[in-house]
Amino acid sequence: MMDEEKTLRDWVTKLPRPEPPPFLTGRILSQFRPRRPRRGWSRWMRYLFPRLLPAAALAFLALFFVWTFTRNETRVIEIQVFWPGAGSLKVAGDFNQWNPDQTELKPVEGTGLWKGNLRLPPGRFRYMIVVDDKLWIPDPGADELVDDGFGGKSSIIDITLKGGEV
Repeated sequence: MMDEEKTLRDWVTKLPRPEPPPFLTGRILSQFRPRRPRRGWSRWMRYLFPRLLPAAALAFLALFFVWTFTRNETRVIEIQVFWPGAGSLKVAGDFNQWNPDQTELKPVEGTGLWKGNLRLPPGRFRYMIVVDDKLWIPDPGADELVDDGFGGKSSIIDITLKGGEV
């Protein structure tokens, strides 16, 4: 069997090699781009990029949500009420679940004026002044009053951002 293979191999090598027509060679070779030498970092990028892209996207989304929900867009609102002779003045409203003990006003000595600060996010809030833990009244200096649902009135604080956004 070895002799037959050798004879066949010799016969095939003696066959003339056909040359392709010149137009065909140019046409075929034009379909291939020349191969650029590979750089070391390029190979690593092709390997790492598809694997790191999902992690980078998740990190970006996490940072976006943290930034969105932790932005401090609160405003400090000063409440002033003139009520001489009061033992205590407190503020209750939507912003403190109507718990007057959370927001006390401080008296300005010898004037009958009471002051306090509220730190509130943008929005509309109903509130009332609580005098001596007994009497609930609307803020006399409020710009807007609305029905409180109990036959009385509640004051409104309307906090808007720049550009009129609530």
